[in-house]
Amino acid sequence: MIEEKNDLWHYLSYSDKPIAVYGMGDGADKLLLALERIGRHADDFFASDGFVRGQSFHGKTVLSFSDVREKYKDGFIVLVSFGTQLPDVIRNIRNIDREYELYAPDLPVCPDELFTYGYYVEHKDEFDYARSLLCDEESKNVFDEVLNFKLSGKLKYIDFSQNSQFDVAKQELKCYNYISYVDGGAYNGDSVRFMASVCPNLRKIYAFEPDSRSFRKLTQSALPPNTELIAVNAALGGFDGTVDVFEKGNRNTSLFAENATGAKTKQVRMATVDKILNGEKTDMIKLDVEGSELSALDGAEKTISRYAPDLSVSLYHRPSDMFTLIPKAYSMYDHPHIRVRRPLYIPAWDVCMYLTK
Repeated sequence: MIEEKNDLWHYLSYSDKPIAVYGMGDGADKLLLALERIGRHADDFFASDGFVRGQSFHGKTVLSFSDVREKYKDGFIVLVSFGTQLPDVIRNIRNIDREYELYAPDLPVCPDELFTYGYYVEHKDEFDYARSLLCDEESKNVFDEVLNFKLSGKLKYIDFSQNSQFDVAKQELKCYNYISYVDGGAYNGDSVRFMASVCPNLRKIYAFEPDSRSFRKLTQSALPPNTELIAVNAALGGFDGTVDVFEKGNRNTSLFAENATGAKTKQVRMATVDKILNGEKTDMIKLDVEGSELSALDGAEKTISRYAPDLSVSLYHRPSDMFTLIPKAYSMYDHPHIRVRRPLYIPAWDVCMYLTK
């Protein structure tokens, strides 16, 4: 299972090598906070050659990678501070990794503790139990590789998948049978349009999105004429009411302040699946709600109990997701089949649990 007996944060805290952060923006801000917690800092920032235009970040001129190599001839550590699934960018990261010491730190989307070896040991029994509920060896292998990556930040543990998130979903879900579908965290409608394209019998989609700009794009989604879209401008969770969100105009709209660099706070509606569906059947529920997946499952308890829909649930927003969400979902069904899959992504984002009956 676990090959790593140390963790990246412990290693960085004792290393005296300069740290060059690859990337700028929200991810780099979160990485700087994590480094501060272990008594380190970023010595420099660099960007891909095409993005270096003399800009500065946190008071430092953003360098090219050639500049970094020239400046730190005696060695340095590269920390990737952004997420990507773009082939050209992944290829560039791999090229750097082959020649230099590179890590892609696991940074929780929600304000939570870092994934250290101590954290893993503290929750080992819970991780082991969640793993035991998985129905196939591929899922267990993905589970193990993700844990090893979270500890180490090493690309070798997440470099084996070649599928997109949507490809994985199509392979693992019973798309042909779906008539009704709930999309929690619909963003700009990309997942809604995907499901409409692969579910020939789909007739109704309930789509939840709290961010106002993304919601407008969602409502403009072009769908087949026989598919009804019910768009709900609300965060999906475990109660009906109002909640403050931090709007970013992208996938990162969140309930959590640490995720809010450059964001504006706005009070929005919080809704539950049970309240919106009001007893109506659905065949599948997707939850990608920026760390609120556990409460969203609570808010769908009646619907799940009555109709046992298939589930697609994100497992990467919190360090605890893999040992809380899998047992939670398992407990709500009668002997379900649970698989864990991960598309090609740096870092280990878009890790999902797929539950089918």
